[in-house]
Amino acid sequence: MPDRSRVVRRPARSRAQSQRSMKVSVIMPAFNAERYLEAAAASVIAQTLGDWELVIVDDGSSDGTPEIADGLARRDTRVRVLHQDNRGVSSARNAGLRASSPSAPYVLFFDADDLLKPECLEVLAGTLDAHPEAVAACGFALRVESDGSWTEQIEGVRWGISRGRLVRWPDEAPITLAVLAVSNPLLPGFVLIRRDSIRTEEPFDPDVPYGEDWLFWLRLSRSGALVSVPRILLGYRRHGQNASVRADVACWRRHAWAQMRSLPGLTPEEERLVRLGEKFGARHDFYANLYRTRAALRQGRVQEAWRAFVRALRHRHGIGGGRPGERS
Repeated sequence: MPDRSRVVRRPARSRAQSQRSMKVSVIMPAFNAERYLEAAAASVIAQTLGDWELVIVDDGSSDGTPEIADGLARRDTRVRVLHQDNRGVSSARNAGLRASSPSAPYVLFFDADDLLKPECLEVLAGTLDAHPEAVAACGFALRVESDGSWTEQIEGVRWGISRGRLVRWPDEAPITLAVLAVSNPLLPGFVLIRRDSIRTEEPFDPDVPYGEDWLFWLRLSRSGALVSVPRILLGYRRHGQNASVRADVACWRRHAWAQMRSLPGLTPEEERLVRLGEKFGARHDFYANLYRTRAALRQGRVQEAWRAFVRALRHRHGIGGGRPGERS
């Protein structure tokens, strides 16, 4: 099969456009995303921070995604499109990173079915400007329903390890390994990353089918903290094609912990956090699913609430009693 990798032609840039340096590279993998791609790209174009580039990676789509993406590039010179054979979301993100401008100091990996709040890039870039020690800045997300309405908060409660206990993590507290060793509360679309903190050309492992972003955050957190901005900056669409919906969550969590344990050069403190994170994982999932049950009931989504409640009961068998914050 011939390699489909190519970059779409764009109108020639003016001298002013060519000399202007971009502040943010937005990397958007897109596979059969014709239903959402226009809206996702429009949310980037509407950003109050205008110094961005958007690299759309068409990952071998068989629907209208390639044509939509090429049309976006023709209409806005800040948009580029890379076409490749289907290799998965990790490969698409890595390819987009390689194709992006190395002079842009910040990088955002943004899924083609999500939506950015207009102020997202400006808020996160300003936060990183103010915190040069941080490797990234992150916000929060609301769920986007099929009718386009924004409803409850995604991962509204964060948990982390403090003094050997599982505790609720304040919204404004930086995200560190103490949080990420327990679970992944982050979505790529609300995490702006300092480019020079990405130490490899392939930060996402193509051999990991689910949870590849979690492993990336874990590695990233070993270089520094992710500053948390307690603001809604992303709209997350949840539908049947989401990887998180289709995944065997317990399976990829076990894989993630195995990957954590095998990271080279772990310090004694990092090893301790990984052990505790795995220990507290089932307890976290139990209470997280109870939270999702309550949120779904408030929205009248009875079937979804029932599924979350059943998942909570399954995890209840593995936690040995006790509530977050109790000594174990």
